[in-house]
Amino acid sequence: IGAMFKLIGHLIDHWYFTDLPGPRAATAAQLAQLWQAQAQGAKTTVSLHVSPLQALEAASADADPADRILVFGSFLTVGAVVEAGWPRSGAKHLSH
Repeated sequence: IGAMFKLIGHLIDHWYFTDLPGPRAATAAQLAQLWQAQAQGAKTTVSLHVSPLQALEAASADADPADRILVFGSFLTVGAVVEAGWPRSGAKHLSH
């Protein structure tokens, strides 16, 4: 997780961390704590959510039309979003 934060952290304006079911998943609070420990003065903001769909809904509500929302992590994270029908029609996304 720390390596991923170092790799893309400078590209993120706001983290929408989410809880996932199961004992192997880090909690939203744990992810936020890991980010804060290595953020080193980054102006990135953080919010915590109980599910991937709630995190995505919050990100969508906060986003400007030109913003990009990146969903990544485990299959549970991405799967929950895809299962809920995202991206919505009219949303722009890469399909390469």
